[in-house]
Amino acid sequence: MARKFVARTFFLVLASLVLVPAMAQAQSVFTGTVKDTSGAVMPGVTVEAASPALIEGVKSAASDENGLYRISDLRPGTYKLTYTLPGFNTVIRDGVELQGNFTATINIDLSVGTLQESVTVSGASPVVDVQSNAKQQVLTRDVLNAVPTAGTIQGLGQLVVGVTLNVPDVGGSRAMQQTYFAVRGQGGAQTVVLVDGMMTNGLMGDGAVQAYHNETMTQEAVYQTAGGNAETLTGGVNMNLIPKDGGNQFRGGFKAFKSPKGWQGDNLTDDLRGLGVSAVDKIDNFYEMNLEQGGPIMKNKLWFFGAFRRAKYDRPIANTFYTPSTVSFPVGFAACRQPGASCEQGISDEKMNNPVIRLTWQASERNKVAVYMDRAMRLRGHAMGANTDPATASVVWNTPNFSTGSLKWTSTMSSKLLLEVGTSYNRERYDNLYQPGILAERGTADWYRKVRRNDTSTGLLWGASGAQLGNYPDRYNLQGAVSYLSGAHTIKVGLSYQFGKYPRYNNANGDIYQTYNNGVPTQVSVLNTPLRVEESLDANFGIYAQDTWNLDRLTLNYGLRFDLNRQTIVGQSAQVGRFANVPAYSDIDFPTWQDFSPRVSAIYDLSGNGKTAIRAGFNKFATAQTTGFAQLYNPTALTTFALPWNDVNGDDIAQGERGCAYLTAGCEINFANLPANFGVRSLAQFDPDIKRPYSLAMNFGITRELFAGFSLAAEYYHINFKNITVRQNALLNADSYNQFNVVSPLDGSVIPAWVIKPAFRGQVANIDSTSEDMKRNYDGIDINFNARLPRGVRAFGGFNLEQSINDVCVSAASDPNRSLYCDQSKSGIPWQKQFKATVVYPLPFWGVQVSGSWQSLNGYLEGAAAQAYGGFTAGTGFDRPNGQATYWQLTSTTRYAANCTGPCTPGGLVLPELAASGIANIQVPLVAPETEFTPRINQVDFSVSKRFNLGALNLTPKADFFNALNSDDYSSVSTMQYAAATYKQPSVILQGRIIRVGVDVTW
Repeated sequence: MARKFVARTFFLVLASLVLVPAMAQAQSVFTGTVKDTSGAVMPGVTVEAASPALIEGVKSAASDENGLYRISDLRPGTYKLTYTLPGFNTVIRDGVELQGNFTATINIDLSVGTLQESVTVSGASPVVDVQSNAKQQVLTRDVLNAVPTAGTIQGLGQLVVGVTLNVPDVGGSRAMQQTYFAVRGQGGAQTVVLVDGMMTNGLMGDGAVQAYHNETMTQEAVYQTAGGNAETLTGGVNMNLIPKDGGNQFRGGFKAFKSPKGWQGDNLTDDLRGLGVSAVDKIDNFYEMNLEQGGPIMKNKLWFFGAFRRAKYDRPIANTFYTPSTVSFPVGFAACRQPGASCEQGISDEKMNNPVIRLTWQASERNKVAVYMDRAMRLRGHAMGANTDPATASVVWNTPNFSTGSLKWTSTMSSKLLLEVGTSYNRERYDNLYQPGILAERGTADWYRKVRRNDTSTGLLWGASGAQLGNYPDRYNLQGAVSYLSGAHTIKVGLSYQFGKYPRYNNANGDIYQTYNNGVPTQVSVLNTPLRVEESLDANFGIYAQDTWNLDRLTLNYGLRFDLNRQTIVGQSAQVGRFANVPAYSDIDFPTWQDFSPRVSAIYDLSGNGKTAIRAGFNKFATAQTTGFAQLYNPTALTTFALPWNDVNGDDIAQGERGCAYLTAGCEINFANLPANFGVRSLAQFDPDIKRPYSLAMNFGITRELFAGFSLAAEYYHINFKNITVRQNALLNADSYNQFNVVSPLDGSVIPAWVIKPAFRGQVANIDSTSEDMKRNYDGIDINFNARLPRGVRAFGGFNLEQSINDVCVSAASDPNRSLYCDQSKSGIPWQKQFKATVVYPLPFWGVQVSGSWQSLNGYLEGAAAQAYGGFTAGTGFDRPNGQATYWQLTSTTRYAANCTGPCTPGGLVLPELAASGIANIQVPLVAPETEFTPRINQVDFSVSKRFNLGALNLTPKADFFNALNSDDYSSVSTMQYAAATYKQPSVILQGRIIRVGVDVTW
């Protein structure tokens, strides 16, 4: 295996050099036209860009026959531009600020004179990119230092208009756990993270899981939320973290921050109490420190940068308590919620160490090499959500290695040819474990007794966490780029290649979860544990060609991208559990997906002075893929199946083995509906013609510099999502079900419900295919502002309005329950609205600086969304593609209320036919999905700092105020089960006001 790996790696590196592969844009550009005072273009003008940010000190180019020049591969920083030509004055443009991933257009006029005569011209730094269709927000180091955030890529990203996190972050409260981006109808799997243009995404969740980067290493962070060209991998968030290189001077710093527990605001309001909340999310031991140092090993030759971060975030979790050990957890939990009770709140204790090192080597005048490594070592002692027993059901989340790194070679082969080649990786090692004393030896009495228990009405979780698991994915990436500048054309071609493997294991006490409703046993979920499983990303390959053609004021970007994806299930030995016996199997191959994606845009410099850009674009983006497709069909991937349970002997242990006769001695589980082939992932196969999902994205907009340093942009987006996957049971159709009518307890309306006929119980042969009749469309409008004003004033933000509409009615062919609310165009789906603003303002006196951000977000979705685009991993929503809002969970004993309205029998059984169906319960939708939301989220953060100069030291004390208005808004609820004890009870609440004090020392 090792020789095979080495041979493959060598071949890929060789191929990357021979085929001049492609790399996402990691650098900025100066471009423009040089003319004389008569307006004639001037070829042969030498243009030099000098900056301390460049290890080579200066980069140069010459204007072509059309007077055009272009200097690429520039790092963000402040530049001095010098224009020289014999017989003409030398023109200098100093103090030009260049941001990351930005094309700055600067046109210059030369007048007749001598080389000794130099003219320094003034002008504000360009703020409008008149050559790119990318929609992006640049966060400079000054902004990163000033604005109160947790410093994570997610905490920074939530400041960007259009971006939404699945859970808001307040003051670092989410810094130790994954949060996922959503933008323009696309979720976390479509997010790409680059460090200096090199991909660092992992394998998990088709790449949705991102690394925990040490924010101190970042010089600038660029968040692209739309547009792009052929080198852009996906249509979601594409972020590029441009790292610090060090420099010719030794510079370093030390940051330390602490959030005192006693200073936190109490946002347990009467409103929350009225909704059933008795304890809110809080902070306990909250601190962070980060030490950094950079400088020359050899000036202008070899630079280094290193940092070490240590963080501790202990968080009491809403509605969690350590209950008395003398009673059951549900009884103890109820007692802890009584007024005057003094139960200790459960705490999620979290800590992380995070070293990073980077070296930059100017190997020769034309060749530069950069290498970095960033490793996070994390431990969460009691990871959990609301209503969880911290003693038995929280998770020990141990991550000794979550690391990324890269090696990149850049070669300026000539004034017209730039080559970039590199490799990067993402490695993850983590285990989710039971609390000490919970794991029991298989087959013992404790193994049957210490199992996961949950109550659908109260929302409680106790006994044990979910299955123990270990995840060990590795992803390796080879990529590069060659750019050729020829006259009005900038041509870029190349490829990228990723591969890796994802081994893991799962194990659970009892191979079972026990479920209750208001304390009454109702069902179990049987598992196919224990298991070991592995998938391989054999190839994630992309190759493209891209041309930028400048036609005076018009810039055309056109390109074509080819993507190939191949995945494999790695064979495993036989695995035997309580409910599933999976025989040994060999490697399983999957279809190789091959897709061509055109990328086209046009940008017009309306005024000809680089201050107004009109743009339009059309792009096709293939969905991100790693191993999610293979995971769906792995014979030993974790699978559950719900079965009725009647605790006949009252010992609170679900007894019974597969094949036993229900309700005979020792058989409390009804196995009638358990498929004979249980244990095969989702009991599904894929259609041989299944296609890779993709999106067609169109945009039209305008950006205008209203005054020096201030720009305003308006943009419209429309996205069609194609090749969405639908799951159908080939053994069932509408005739396989009996239809019944249920009277809604909300308004007395009649809702149809379908229950499978006894003759079809346990018949499962799911086929997954792509269907043109599965539809999803997105429309959105952005209005953004950006300001780079004198004296260091920085501001950005804007307004976003968007809506996604799904039509999944075709999925009802094998289950008519999916026909309810399947066409969202008839459901009154509301438009989502958000406003964000971030300001950094150095006061004109005493060295004081204030900064702040305001986020006004649409409330978070209550329930489950309709099946999302591109979902191939667990939790895709295939079984409920129309989503879920408020529902009524019915058993055979559920009765109508005595005062029910509509065509119902007061006090009568709602659905007595369930008793003979072998089904524990059904969930009848009462409200259209994606129409119920939590209250709007309003979060205001601000900070105040004061700088002191102490010789070689700069000392900046700082106070941050997160959720400064002490909002009690919440982003999630416990359950959408109508009439449940925790129906719509807030479960994830914004942290109350957090005050963070600290100091930033630089030298």
